[in-house]
Amino acid sequence: MNPIAIRTVQDTPENELLIRGLQDYVSAHEAFLSVSNEIISSVNTLVNISENL
Repeated sequence: MNPIAIRTVQDTPENELLIRGLQDYVSAHEAFLSVSNEIISSVNTLVNISENL
């Protein structure tokens, strides 16, 4: 077993909840960045269109 798997097996329930919470935080952060990138792209497109008018 690798060290991470060994540590995870030895984790207490509280640590497991913390790990799950951090994983949820990372997932939410990735979703936020994805949406932010889409918004920035849309704004850039609008700026380009307005400059060409």
